[in-house]
Amino acid sequence: PDAASLKDAVIVTQSGSVQESFVNEQIPEMKEFKRVSSMTDGFLMVKEGKADACACDIANGRLYAAANPGVTIEETFRFVYDESTQGVRVGAPLGEDELMDFINQCIAKLREDGTIERWYEEYAEYAKSLGIE
Repeated sequence: PDAASLKDAVIVTQSGSVQESFVNEQIPEMKEFKRVSSMTDGFLMVKEGKADACACDIANGRLYAAANPGVTIEETFRFVYDESTQGVRVGAPLGEDELMDFINQCIAKLREDGTIERWYEEYAEYAKSLGIE
């Protein structure tokens, strides 16, 4: 499927998420676009038949689908994205350049030594064992 094939779909995603902007920018026509406060609410709407699709990141979608029979992932559809929408983000007060430099150094070190990936895998498996995404 492509964006045009969603013209008759009710799509849901988390309000304020990058996926919300992707839907707004890349899906020219849909039946309805719903926004929820959490991605879990979006997944639940799909499971309950209140929405046809939940726009989410693939990792969370896969975890939810694995833990919830009857929900599946559309593996062939992808939004177009660039580096500005990828990676780890941290908010800090404007002008805190020294703090942001330190945070960016920490993130770079954790990425470089594989810690972030290990954390993700560890907690994804833990969440899966609990039946949650």
